[in-house]
Amino acid sequence: MDKQVTSRRVISYLFFLVGFSVTIVTGSKLWQSDFSLQVFGLAFFSIACVGYLIWRGYSHRAATPRTGLENGIIAIFVVLIMTWIFSADQREGMERVILLLGYGVLFYLLVDAFDVGLDQSAFFAALLTITAILMVAALLETSFVYRTWWERIGSFRLPPYPYRFVGLLGHPNALIALVNLAGPIAVVVFIKTQRRIIRFSMAVWLALYAIALIFSSSRGGLLGLFAWSAILVLVWLTARRRGEVRRWLPAVDRRRWLIVLAAALVIIFVIVLGVMTLSRHPSHGLDLFGSREPIWRTAISIWLSSPFFGVGPGRFPLAYLSANPHIPPDYWSTHAHNAFLQVMGESGIFGLFAVIWLIVIAVRVVLSMADRLPDQPYLAAVIAALVGFLAQSQVDEFSHWISIMLPMLALSAWLFSRPADRVERYASVRLSVFFIPVVVIILVSGIRLWAYYPAATAVRLGEQGYHKLAGQQALLSVSRDPNLFYYPQQTGMYFADAWYQDRDPLELELARSYLRRSMQLEPDVSWVWVNVATLDWLSYDLESAQLDIQKAVQHSPRSAVYHVNAGWFAEQLDDDDAAAHEYQLALQLKPDWATHPYWGLSPLRTEVLQGWLAQNSLVSRATYWYAAQLAVQRGDFSQVERLLAYAEWLGEPAVCRHRVEAIAHEAQGDLTSVERSYTAMLALMDNRTIESGNPLAETLSNWVYQRQGVPNDLVPGVINLVADCGQFASAEHYAALLREEGCCAEAAAVWNTYQQAMRGGSREILPPSPECQEE
Repeated sequence: MDKQVTSRRVISYLFFLVGFSVTIVTGSKLWQSDFSLQVFGLAFFSIACVGYLIWRGYSHRAATPRTGLENGIIAIFVVLIMTWIFSADQREGMERVILLLGYGVLFYLLVDAFDVGLDQSAFFAALLTITAILMVAALLETSFVYRTWWERIGSFRLPPYPYRFVGLLGHPNALIALVNLAGPIAVVVFIKTQRRIIRFSMAVWLALYAIALIFSSSRGGLLGLFAWSAILVLVWLTARRRGEVRRWLPAVDRRRWLIVLAAALVIIFVIVLGVMTLSRHPSHGLDLFGSREPIWRTAISIWLSSPFFGVGPGRFPLAYLSANPHIPPDYWSTHAHNAFLQVMGESGIFGLFAVIWLIVIAVRVVLSMADRLPDQPYLAAVIAALVGFLAQSQVDEFSHWISIMLPMLALSAWLFSRPADRVERYASVRLSVFFIPVVVIILVSGIRLWAYYPAATAVRLGEQGYHKLAGQQALLSVSRDPNLFYYPQQTGMYFADAWYQDRDPLELELARSYLRRSMQLEPDVSWVWVNVATLDWLSYDLESAQLDIQKAVQHSPRSAVYHVNAGWFAEQLDDDDAAAHEYQLALQLKPDWATHPYWGLSPLRTEVLQGWLAQNSLVSRATYWYAAQLAVQRGDFSQVERLLAYAEWLGEPAVCRHRVEAIAHEAQGDLTSVERSYTAMLALMDNRTIESGNPLAETLSNWVYQRQGVPNDLVPGVINLVADCGQFASAEHYAALLREEGCCAEAAAVWNTYQQAMRGGSREILPPSPECQEE
């Protein structure tokens, strides 16, 4: 092979491998909020784009490629800018506009790069390499989880439902979307190559793909598989009819390829059966497509609220809170799980027409290549990959995943650079014109990072317990980016924690002030209302507290947290009828709360509970943690670990599991483990998460704003109850043990946590800790 060709292939391979790796690290939901990685990602984009534009735009005075998509792309960006200008909040949508603008720039730069020499085989090899690494990591994760499970239960019995991996991208649907882009290419390489080592590598890749797709439980991934498989089969049949099969097969050995085809059909059947089986995973609502229907219905409501212009780019997640008046407890979806509904919601009918027009233009360009498909398998593979991506986008939406969008854009750029032909050019439009959007992207992103830096610093300070310093840092972000809801909301949360730590009235007032400021920007984030109401009460602004808690209830009337706090306010103001009404609503929404000791701390609550129990019966559910507790009483400690493993897999309350662990360790005399388990139990008793699972704060920070933030939904003082599984009695017992050992400070801390949890987190005056003799 010519040295120049080899060198170009190696450079192309490294270019794509590094590029894909950077986008995976900076665009993964696991790490995307990290400030340092965001700086690194912007620096990489800036150096790559500016360097390329200097080389091609100025040194070579290259003209802009003509892909045939220009009318559609221009229409999309005109509509995007128009709907952004007419949206209710331009600041909220600015980052979405910049992201989509970046996609457009990268597409044209990649088209130019393919036209002037990026190697096709190296591009495909890099994509297959990076997807193989991601699949291996996901399957290692799965293997580790199952191995741990079998070690804990002491047998090879399968868990109650299959494990669904997270993967390095942070979500299985995203990983399979990326892998599906490479799937058709892997099939074509397997079919075409004459080298055994490459065929073996592709066989391994396809085996990894089959297993990963099953354990991803990705219904969208299954749709993508059907779509790209159908395209490949259709093109292959066309090639066979035209006598072009030789372009696909290295040597026609019918028996061997019939065996391969039969094996492929069996594998696809196994994949379908596996995904259908895993569709009963709890994250799907135990239904094949049932979890999508309420999201699609809400997305249509968002569109109907502004059918022509939409709610504005980037506004979908916050508009979702307005369209669905029951978050919490309902699931908060930050995207429509359908690409067309996402476009309709954010940019209305105009946006939908622009996207459909672009697709029609793209299909027309692809159809002009139809005669070449039978004898160009890789061309068919790329088209199949893009069709598969479009199919999966009917149940998912990936425009906010740069780790998926960049490989998709690279495949599109390769396709529309018209392989084997030279790309037409706009002679009068130089490539250097892209300096304008690149500079805009760099400047806006740089200002965003400049504003984000103090808030990122505040996160570290808050984790270390320096809440006042964290609040002061977050204040800097507010001053640098005053119109973004996120920063005043975070500032208020930090100062609320600082007040609870220091009892400084100024900090309490700052917390109220900035949370109110955030509500002026985004009034539909209901849990901010309950936080402000609590801070109002602590500031003795009782009238505002009542008004604000009622606004929280109006925003989400099915949240038991809001009703129990409204009841507490009314009870403190001696409005027994209103308090009883709110308490009854809370119990109706959360029957398990009836076991919480909160109800026995006042005559009114006791009366409400007794009246509620007279008309309702508590449903006793068989739980593994309770069975483990019985095993402790029997002294069957090997059974305890097995039962707790089941409890953890099924998502039973962690506070209950840690309590049973603690009493089991205590019964065995393992004092070190006793302390560890009780400490974990006590940490969970300070419950500032409205719903189980991911806190709403995590969704707000990572998924909506791509920033790090406060880990709690609620400020100190908000009442939040849980079912009693014995943790309160165990906490009191642990405090007594510490007093017996002479650990008075530790005993007092446990006592306070226990008493606070007894009151549901309300910041009432606590009874003093019993006397303790320090050793």
